[in-house]
Amino acid sequence: MRARFNLLKEASRLANRTFNDREIEDFLNKAQEEFVKERYAAWKNRPQIGYGQHPVRNAELAGLLTATQSVPRTMFIVGTELNGALQGPDLDKGGVTQDADRFGVFVGLPDEVLYPIVETCQTSKGDVVKRNTPVNEVNLQGYINGIYDDYAKPYDNLVWSLDWGAYTTAEPNVNGTYDESVKEYSTSGTDYNMSGENYLGATITINTNRAKYLLPGKGWKVDKYTVFYIKLPKGIRVDVQTPSLQQHCELPPFTHDEVVSKAVKIASAAVIPDPNQYQINDKESKEDE
Repeated sequence: MRARFNLLKEASRLANRTFNDREIEDFLNKAQEEFVKERYAAWKNRPQIGYGQHPVRNAELAGLLTATQSVPRTMFIVGTELNGALQGPDLDKGGVTQDADRFGVFVGLPDEVLYPIVETCQTSKGDVVKRNTPVNEVNLQGYINGIYDDYAKPYDNLVWSLDWGAYTTAEPNVNGTYDESVKEYSTSGTDYNMSGENYLGATITINTNRAKYLLPGKGWKVDKYTVFYIKLPKGIRVDVQTPSLQQHCELPPFTHDEVVSKAVKIASAAVIPDPNQYQINDKESKEDE
């Protein structure tokens, strides 16, 4: 890809500008990321065809489709009033106990997750266990609109999933102001943002800025969670001095020329501060989609 980049760079009249390996690496990674985002989201590409809508799009991103192993409940963080969790379907339940009826659970997503595709859960109620329980993704407004609706809220065969950026909340202090929310990467015991199923003496490491909040039906609890997703491809690494350290593009080989071509266009826009030239490059990039 480096050699192809240099060849196209010469053809694009950038021969008077030499790029080192680190710069080429940056351009290739930027192009790779743009390629994935444009191919996934229909509204980001000219034909308005996204992932899952056509076999060609599926083939272009097939190498990035992956899944988590089933994440067990011992890795969840139980929702409480202190960590801002939304209450579950049993809204008339008294007390503040942390149980499946009153709150849902938080589960961290892997750092490499770009776009979740399908989520499933294993749920249980007493001795009854349900596998591959369907999961519907809802937003906060959807929660407000549906949590009182008997035909919309979670039940035995449905779990709600909400995007959740962090486990901590802005907390009021004695001065009448708020302590800002802070992303905790590791915590133990019964701290304000962590209370696992068997939390006594346990440590749960939070190594992601993204999480899901799962709300099962009344009386049910989530035992395991699995998500299939399009992952962020590994960064391309260019190192002609030590080839063993190089990282090749994880996209299918038939897409590599398009990625390189896009990288050259990004490079030309970077070194030629001409708005017209940038518009031309942007137009050519969209035509390639």
